[in-house]
Amino acid sequence: MFNATLTLRQRFWPPVPDAVRDELALLRLSRLHAQIPMLHVTMILAIIIAMLAATSAEPFGLKFALPLMILGGSVWRLWWWVGHTQDQLTADAARRRIRRVNLIASIIAVLCSAWCIMSWAASGQPMQAYYVMFIVIGAQSVAFCLSSIRCITLTSLAFGVLPMAGALIVMGDRMDHMAAAMIIVAAIFLLRMIVQQHAQLVDLLQLKNQLRDQANTDALTGLLNRRALHQLLDADITHAATVDTAEADAGAPSQNLSKTAIALLDLDGFKPVNDRYGHAMGDALLCAVADRLRLACADDAIVSRLGGDEFAVLIPTGTTVSAAHIADRLLIALVRPFAIGGMTLRIGASVGIAQWPQGGTTCDALIATADRALYAAKADHRAAATRAVMHAIVEPTAYRAAAGA
Repeated sequence: MFNATLTLRQRFWPPVPDAVRDELALLRLSRLHAQIPMLHVTMILAIIIAMLAATSAEPFGLKFALPLMILGGSVWRLWWWVGHTQDQLTADAARRRIRRVNLIASIIAVLCSAWCIMSWAASGQPMQAYYVMFIVIGAQSVAFCLSSIRCITLTSLAFGVLPMAGALIVMGDRMDHMAAAMIIVAAIFLLRMIVQQHAQLVDLLQLKNQLRDQANTDALTGLLNRRALHQLLDADITHAATVDTAEADAGAPSQNLSKTAIALLDLDGFKPVNDRYGHAMGDALLCAVADRLRLACADDAIVSRLGGDEFAVLIPTGTTVSAAHIADRLLIALVRPFAIGGMTLRIGASVGIAQWPQGGTTCDALIATADRALYAAKADHRAAATRAVMHAIVEPTAYRAAAGA
């Protein structure tokens, strides 16, 4: 029974995938910021019109007290949203705000529903039809405008439409019963459309993430590509500048945390493998190299492939391991031979490193400095067995190593 209920719930009310959960919460909140103020303005005008249209025979509480309470709540919420439209929130904070909106929407829906039902019961024909129209149009308008949030949609329909439909069935005549049936059918149809819209929104976000991953990922190795590296390096340079400013203001710079550095690694001996064994073997070797580099960096650095047999490693600001030590790890990782397709392959590598801010204060400047260091290292045959580390300065000194050559 429990499994059947769970399956039914997942069929008609599917959970949000974890991959897009945060992005969906932020998107929902942005839509709330755009739609809720207009909804409150509409509600304020509708309540004022309903109060003016009420008959003198209605009790004071129904004619003024309850609608004024709803009106005051709407004015307060409108003022609150106008003052918070520019809030920049995290995904968790967005979810908390959405839950609060759902609670407030539930309270307002209950008050509006109670007001309309009691007014409908207290008034005579033809005024009764207007109260039915008011609550049905209001609840369905709220559900449609806030359709990106399923819980608010369900709340609006459940607390707004269903009580009125129930009152029509219990206290109405045959025509009221037919009207109630039509209201329920329309609410179910609207809810179904909104659930489908939600599913489409989730699919679009997942597709967006897939396209973004494809745009930032090297298709062969699964590493980040050049575009993603530039984005991360730009962001980390900005972070490094912020940290540097904060340390300067505090007068106590950290001696244990490194600043942004970029290491460029070029394989030595890869072209002969490609020429002798073919591109399939070369591609397999590149994937194996990528796996070793990723393991060598662990959580201390980020590996990317720039193209061909050239890789780049970003050492972010705040890493406790120095760029030189990362370079040692990279070269050591390539010392062991590679067993691919029944063949034993050996390759070496050269590394050039540039560190912010000595090697440059921009992404392009750092990469250019590291690139010069890399090619200087490859040309330094006398240091072929020495680790390839380049500390970027105005006139860099190059080192070269052929790991496992």
